[in-house]
Amino acid sequence: MTGLRPAGRAEPAILLGLFLLNFGASLWIFDAALTETPCTGDESSVLFQAQTFAGLRASAPAPDNPALFASHYLAVKDGRWFSIYPPVYPLLLAAGLLLLGSAAAAVALMSSASLVLAYLVVRDAYEDRALAGLVAALLFVSPSFRLYSSSYYTHVGALLAVLSCLRLLQGGARAWLAAGLAAALAAGIRPFEAFWVLLPAGIWAARGLPRRERERALAAALLLLAAVVAVLLRGPYLDVVNSGGRLAVLPNLNLAGIARVWEMVGDAAKWTLAYGYFAAGNLKDAAPQDLNVSFLWLGAGLLWAAWEARRDRSAGGFHRLFLATLACAVLGHLFYAKKGGPYGERRFFEAIFLLCLFPARLLLLALRRLRPRYAVVVLAAALGVNAAWYLPATILRARLGNARRLQLFSDLRRLGESRGLVYVAGCPDFDVSFCLRNRPDLSGNVFVAAGRDEAAVARAFPGRRRYVFRFDWARGEYVLEPYERAGVRSTPRLYTQGSALRML
Repeated sequence: MTGLRPAGRAEPAILLGLFLLNFGASLWIFDAALTETPCTGDESSVLFQAQTFAGLRASAPAPDNPALFASHYLAVKDGRWFSIYPPVYPLLLAAGLLLLGSAAAAVALMSSASLVLAYLVVRDAYEDRALAGLVAALLFVSPSFRLYSSSYYTHVGALLAVLSCLRLLQGGARAWLAAGLAAALAAGIRPFEAFWVLLPAGIWAARGLPRRERERALAAALLLLAAVVAVLLRGPYLDVVNSGGRLAVLPNLNLAGIARVWEMVGDAAKWTLAYGYFAAGNLKDAAPQDLNVSFLWLGAGLLWAAWEARRDRSAGGFHRLFLATLACAVLGHLFYAKKGGPYGERRFFEAIFLLCLFPARLLLLALRRLRPRYAVVVLAAALGVNAAWYLPATILRARLGNARRLQLFSDLRRLGESRGLVYVAGCPDFDVSFCLRNRPDLSGNVFVAAGRDEAAVARAFPGRRRYVFRFDWARGEYVLEPYERAGVRSTPRLYTQGSALRML
């Protein structure tokens, strides 16, 4: 179907339009889902480090009484205060803060560049612009891609690095050094996922190099591995990555581990291609018994791709590489024990374009057999259902949950307070690290957990007006209370019982 093959001359304009459309969509969802303010401890920690780097410092000075600011996501060591996560992604966000004035804009740029790279990688691997366009379109409307492109999670940066590595490898043996640097960037953002996703690419690239170049590449890889290990051993990163023994190898090689991987693949398929029936109306609350058509579609695409590679020995090397990449991503999850949910949409994100690729090849085969007018209807339905049904419902769910966590900050803005001392009491576990979000230099409002050494807090921040936000479990919201401790009373200038949920 020639209508599904964009002309080569129009391709740059199409890619530019795709880039700009994705950039705008990412920033819009940042606002619609209320995620421009970090909504998890992971994101708060990453943005904290980005703000530190943007201040041209490697770490922030340790606060007085660091126990008052203890967090699972931030560490205080040797008089310095810093994020527990590897520093590469915060560096990228810091560049956004310095050059664009916004970390969200930096995320949107990385997401848009990833989308264009996915198109180029697929186009050159299969020499098919229509397939590349369909993969990019499915990726663009994917709930997983949309929501993570509007967050501060590190996955978007890792995806960009992985796709950059694959794209450079398509340039031939002379690009191996640049591809290795891209792989190092991915490893510096998410080492565990980058290792498994790029392992097949490293083996494939090494086989194509002359012997002398292969030896140099191996030496460079060993040096990189040694550097990564040295960083992990010197800092808290290794303990955090393996907290709870999540990377235990032998204990996870059992039937329960295999079942967990099965759940994670199904979860990743659901979040990548939101087709099926989910009674809750959104993907976050979807139950195992819901009808997950996406899993079947992904499985059919993978089976066809594997049969093709076995039947046709002349099939392109990248076709086999893509299959091996996804297989390694699945294999890596046998060594990862994640409790509290499958989280497939997160754990497979670095290979998300492959989750779109194999179903897209099946869909394109059907479209090319249909008459043009029917093909247009089927294509519009395939893209529209994904974008128009479960994605908006999931964004709304995120907005409602984030509004509760944002209530502290919105109420303080309504009070006109920018340099207050805020005690947070009765905070739900999920909210603890979020509500204690502070700037690296402790300017602006300062948040601490109520019940810690409040006398020490008052001495550390004298002259600041004090507030208490207490979580009311019956109402599911925070209540702003007058502060009264040891004869000191501070009455808020504005008291509101209305939560951010009601303000929506």
